[in-house]
Amino acid sequence: MDKTLPKWKLITSHTARKTFVTNSLVLGMKEMVVRNITGHRKEESFRRYVKIAEDLKKSEMDNTWGKVEINES
Repeated sequence: MDKTLPKWKLITSHTARKTFVTNSLVLGMKEMVVRNITGHRKEESFRRYVKIAEDLKKSEMDNTWGKVEINES
């Protein structure tokens, strides 16, 4: 039997923290500030979020600016 639950019951605090960190970095908040807010003590655990944010930024830049044609005539 399948059970239907509201989304908020399925989201953990870890998911919320990860979302906050990633979105804050993508929007330009300084890493030091985000890390201070979230209380990440270990650099390597925080680096994962930075990598995700950097990959997303690169993807968005490629998707947007990759459409621009340069006419070199």
